[in-house]
Amino acid sequence: MGYRNWADLKAKTVEAQVLVVELQDLKDLLGVKRLGTNVLNDIATRLRDEHLTYFPEWILDYNAEPRQTQQVWLTPATDTNLLHKVVRAVQDPDQDRVADLRAILDGNDALARLEDLKTRFANVRAALEDAMESLGDGAAR
Repeated sequence: MGYRNWADLKAKTVEAQVLVVELQDLKDLLGVKRLGTNVLNDIATRLRDEHLTYFPEWILDYNAEPRQTQQVWLTPATDTNLLHKVVRAVQDPDQDRVADLRAILDGNDALARLEDLKTRFANVRAALEDAMESLGDGAAR
């Protein structure tokens, strides 16, 4: 599958949340004919510039014999993207990333916290509505 430009690739990655692309497609976006280690470095840099995480990272970072049919998986590199957090924790573990990974595995990630806050907000809102209704009934007497 070809992409018109880097913005098109990023938009499709954001839409899909994870996108599998062949090195040939990424090479074509750079406008080069041959795939080599310097081209892989350029692709990796461009993906980072577009705020996209790629994996497995060895295909772009340590590949001595790249092939156009080799594939990398792309995902948006945002703090709210759980896949990005997992990939970063696995590929480059440090204390913060491992803590993020543990939180995700324990279900204590940001999305779970958001759902909890939504539930609490709904409960508070219902209680306030009940209180307002009670006050309205008392004022009418």
